Amino acid sequence: MATSQRRSSPLHILVPILAMSFCIFAGPAAAGKTGQLTVFWGRNKDEGSLREACDTGLYTTVIISFLSAFGHGKYNLDISGHDASAVGADVKHCQRAKNV
Repeated sequence: MATSQRRSSPLHILVPILAMSFCIFAGPAAAGKTGQLTVFWGRNKDEGSLREACDTGLYTTVIISFLSAFGHGKYNLDISGHDASAVGADVKHCQRAKNV
């Protein structure tokens, strides 16, 4: 029985590195020109609640995108120790804060 071995493409390593580099270097440059600041929330329980992050007034965009499982009908949000039951209400609070 022949087994096929799948070769790892250098692109599978290069693409995430380029994406992270873009976020690291282009993000601050854009923030300096537009006055907008984006933050990733939900990966550290010591960062406070989503509502608290929005209420600081520091961020124009708060990204929550820590999925530990994604695809094939399975989606698992990993917000590392945050109270998941409060996130829905906090999202609505943050959306209202932007519209005021």
